[in-house]
Amino acid sequence: MSRRLPDALRSPLPWLLVLASLSACGGDPGDDDASTDAMGLCEGARDCDDGLFCNGDERCEPGEVGADARGCVAGSSRCGAGAACDERVRTCGAPCSLPDADGDGHVAVECGGDDCDDADPNRFPGNLEVCDPDHRDEDCDPSTFGRRDLDGDGFDDASCCNVGPDGALRCGDDCDDTRRATNPAAPEVCDGRDNDCDGLVDEEVATEGFADRDHDLHGDPRAPISGCPGWPSISTTSIDCDDADPTVHGAHVEIRDGKDNDCDELIDEGVEAVTWYRDRDGDGFGHAASGTIASDVPVPGYRLLGRDCDDADPRRNPGEIERCNAIDDDCDPRTTYLLGVNDGEDDDGDGFPDAACPGVESARADCDDRDPAVYPGAPERCNGIDDDCDGRIDERCSNDAGLPMDGGTPARVLSRTCRDEPWIAGCGDASVVPFTGGTYHFGSTSTRVTVGPFALDRFEVTIARFRRFLADQPLAPRSVRYPNGRVIEVRPAELDGGRLPTAEDVGHQCVTWPSTPWVAPPAEIALDARPMHCLPWSLAQAFCIWDGGRLPTEAEWEWAARGPDPGRAYPWGNEAPALPVSTTCSHAWFGGEPGPTPTRPVGRCPPDVNGLYDLGGNVAEMTADIHRLLGDENCWPELGTLTNPLCLTGPVGERPVRVARGGHMWSYPVDGTPASQTRTISSGDELGPREGGGRHTQLAIFGFRCAYDPE
Repeated sequence: MSRRLPDALRSPLPWLLVLASLSACGGDPGDDDASTDAMGLCEGARDCDDGLFCNGDERCEPGEVGADARGCVAGSSRCGAGAACDERVRTCGAPCSLPDADGDGHVAVECGGDDCDDADPNRFPGNLEVCDPDHRDEDCDPSTFGRRDLDGDGFDDASCCNVGPDGALRCGDDCDDTRRATNPAAPEVCDGRDNDCDGLVDEEVATEGFADRDHDLHGDPRAPISGCPGWPSISTTSIDCDDADPTVHGAHVEIRDGKDNDCDELIDEGVEAVTWYRDRDGDGFGHAASGTIASDVPVPGYRLLGRDCDDADPRRNPGEIERCNAIDDDCDPRTTYLLGVNDGEDDDGDGFPDAACPGVESARADCDDRDPAVYPGAPERCNGIDDDCDGRIDERCSNDAGLPMDGGTPARVLSRTCRDEPWIAGCGDASVVPFTGGTYHFGSTSTRVTVGPFALDRFEVTIARFRRFLADQPLAPRSVRYPNGRVIEVRPAELDGGRLPTAEDVGHQCVTWPSTPWVAPPAEIALDARPMHCLPWSLAQAFCIWDGGRLPTEAEWEWAARGPDPGRAYPWGNEAPALPVSTTCSHAWFGGEPGPTPTRPVGRCPPDVNGLYDLGGNVAEMTADIHRLLGDENCWPELGTLTNPLCLTGPVGERPVRVARGGHMWSYPVDGTPASQTRTISSGDELGPREGGGRHTQLAIFGFRCAYDPE
C-alpha cells in the first residue's frame, strides 16, 4: 500500500485529550556527542561529514527520506558505478574499470549488470529485503519493503517501507504491529486507538456518558461527554449531585458528616457505617492493604475510595493524568499517554518511555519503542541496531548467529528458536552460558555430587520463544536422554483430554497478571520479553526438547548457582540483596506478597558471576528432578559421590512433584537459607489438582530455562 498521513488526528472523545495528553510525535534522540540542539539534529553538512572520500559527500537534510536520527543523508559513490576508488590518494579510476566495485557478485547497472548500488555490498538483486528505518532497497526491487509481522496477525508493519519509482513510499498496512487486534481487517473497539487502521479513533463505537471528576464511579448530569465505558473520568450514570466530592452521589449511603451524601436533600438521616481505606501517601485514595476501618463518620487519614495502585506514591492514583513516563500513573492499564494515533508512552512494554516523550531523561529514553529488546542498557547484539540506545551500533556486541564477538570468542547457539530467530526477546547476548562441571557438596548435606559439562540458557525462557513452540505440535510426545543415561519421556497430550490449557484453566494469578499465550499470540507483544510461566512441568520439558535441549537437573542448576565448594550464597556472590528488594533490583527481581509484584522482562537485573540473568529471582525455575528430601536414600544418600544424579522416583503412593530452584517475584531472600540452595516444590507432570469451579492450581511463580549437552 502507499502510505499517507491522515488528514487530521481526529478523536470523537474530547475527554481523551485530557486523559491521554495527546501531543505531536517526535523523532529518535540523536548522537549525544553532536554539538547541535537538544535532539542532536545536524545544522550543516560539516556535522554529517565522515571524512571519507569514496562514499561521497554527506548532506544535512532533516526530514528527508533516508536521513538518519541526526538528519544526515549518506552520500553517493564519488567515482560512479564501476569505477575504482582509492581512498588513500582520494582519486577515481576509469569508468567500469572495476565493474563490481563493492564485491557483492553483481555488476553495476551502468556497466551492463543489475546492481542498483555498486558502492554498497548489501544492495543487490536477490538480497534479503529487510524492514529498516532508513527504507533501504536491499534487493534492488522498489516493490518490496521487507516483511515484518511482530504480532502475527498476517499484516506487515506499516513502518516497513521502500521508495517506489515515483518517489512515493510503499509500506506495509499494519498501523500497530505490537497489537494483534489492530490491522485493516480488525473491528473498531472503544479503546482510544485506531484498531482498523483507517486513521480514525473509536469512530462509531464511543458511547454517551457523563463526566466523573471525583472518580466515585457516578457522573454529573450537567456534564454529558462521549467516551468508552469503564474508563476514568466517565460514567454511564448521572446521579452525582456533587461531582467534586466522592462521598456524595445518588447511590451513596448516608454517613454522619453534615452532608447530603445520597442526594435526597436530607442530611445525616439513617446513617450507616461504611468501609474507609487508609491513605498512607495522602493523595485522596486509599488501599485495602494499607488498612481499613468501618465507621459511620469520616476517619482522619482514611478515604472512601480504595483504588490506589501505589499507596506509597502520591503521584500514582486514579485521579492522576497519565504522564509520558512508562508508568501507570492513573492506576488504569487501559489508558496511556498518547504521542499520536496508536503511539503510546511505552508501546513495547519494556518499562522505558518512548524517546519522543516530552522531557524524558536520556538515560531512560527508549530509542525504539516498538521493540521490547531495545532500551537503555539492553544487551548489544550484532544486528546493525542500537540495542542499548547509546547512539552506537554493535559496540562490543555478542552475536546470536555464532559469529565472532567484538573482543570475545565465537558463541555457539544451541537453542532452536534463538538460532532461527535471534532477534526475539530472550535470545540476546550469546544465547547460552557453558559450564565445565565439577564436584561439590549438594545443598547443606554431606552428599558429594559430580556434574559433567553442560550449558544453560542465559535468560529464562520467554513468552516470545514459547510462542514459536505452540505452532509446532506442542502436544506431541517427546523424549530425551540425560547425561547419566536415564531417558525422560513426556506426553503433553495426556494433560487434560488432549487439549492445551486455557488462561481460565490456570490459577487466578495467571488470569489477572500477564497470562500465558496458550493458543494464539497475545494481543500485546509487550509480554514477549517476560518469562513464560503458569504452565505444567511436562510442557516446559517438551519445549526444551523441541528447542534442542532439556530441563536441567537439580544438581546442574545448583552448580551454576553456587559453583565449587564452599560455594556462593547467591548466584551473584555472597552479598545479600539490598532492601527493599521489590524496588531495587540490585541483583535479582524479588517481590514479597502475592499480588502486587509481577514478573519483569528478562535481563533487567544485573547478571550473576557466570553471565546468567534472573537465576535467583523473577520466577522459580523448574528442574527435571522429582522432589525427595535431602538425605533420602533413594535419591540423595549422604555417603559416596553421585555422578550426574537425576531423581526420578517419588514417594510410594504419592503423586510425584517436581523441584523448582531459586527465588521468584514474590519471595524475600532473607530467611537465612542461601538462595543458591533454595528448593521449591513445583507442579507434577500434569496440571495441579482442580479447585472448586474447575480451575487448576497452577502458580505464576514457576518458569524455566533449558539446559544443553555439549555436541
